[in-house]
Amino acid sequence: MKPHNALKLIESFRDYCLTRGKDQIVHKVPGGWASWNTCAVGQFADYKKIKKGDAGRGNNMYEKLLTAYKAVGISYGIGVLLYKLGDTRTAEKHYPTFDKLAKALTKDIKTGMGNIKANKVKA
Repeated sequence: MKPHNALKLIESFRDYCLTRGKDQIVHKVPGGWASWNTCAVGQFADYKKIKKGDAGRGNNMYEKLLTAYKAVGISYGIGVLLYKLGDTRTAEKHYPTFDKLAKALTKDIKTGMGNIKANKVKA
């Protein structure tokens, strides 16, 4: 994935979160376990109507976003998606609503834009 296309995907996820505003994010299903298919990533995947596949829409979207983060030079442990949103307890604490997630995604977008401008990523 090219960095500019990757950034567009992350921006699209952020914009989706902004439209949801103060809606609660369901980080765990009623059984108590977490799933990319039911959280903000899964809901974004449903909105984008990506293919469900064997793993589910949310898992497929997670893989797309993971690829996008890598393409803009945001490594594991730094970006929202890869670190805080991937841990249920941290996600519930930091991102109970879509607007809080959107704010954090905006910081990642700025980091990605900085990496692109500084030629830290391959075009």
